[in-house]
Amino acid sequence: MADIKNLTDKITEDARVKAQEILKAAEEEASLKEAEIMKAAEDRKDLILKRAVTETELIRERVISAHALSVRDEKLKERGKVIERTLQLAGEALKDLPAPQFTEYMKKALSGRQIPEGTKLKVNPSYLEEVRKEFPSADAEADERVSGFELESGGIVENHSFDSLMDFMRDELEEIAARELFSKEG
Repeated sequence: MADIKNLTDKITEDARVKAQEILKAAEEEASLKEAEIMKAAEDRKDLILKRAVTETELIRERVISAHALSVRDEKLKERGKVIERTLQLAGEALKDLPAPQFTEYMKKALSGRQIPEGTKLKVNPSYLEEVRKEFPSADAEADERVSGFELESGGIVENHSFDSLMDFMRDELEEIAARELFSKEG
């Protein structure tokens, strides 16, 4: 019976050793799986963080760009107001020209041509006397509504008002005003 007992003890011991080997192999496999899962989780975390940093930078750049555009638009709007006011003041200054300068303006506007006899010439009353001296052949008359001068002959009216001149030359005047007012700015 002792042989049976030895045999049983041997089988039990072999089973215990085998169980420990299986348990050790399972623990090693579990450790490897855990390490793989942890590595995959760490890689995923790094990827998510990189994306978050990239998206944050992109959003920051968009906000800065939008703000820069907003500032630029506001600056352009304010420049437009300054140019508009400058043109308005220039138009008002034209209406207050001294009589000699006004007649010089008329000569340049007429490009040296003579005013035919019988042509009505309407001017502001403040210029009437000076205009009659410079253009004796014209039938000059005062008209409060005229800011420059008007020629009327045969039912055709040639409008040389300062308002019309400013409207006609507006684009060019805006460009000149912008260059003069803002040439030192960035």
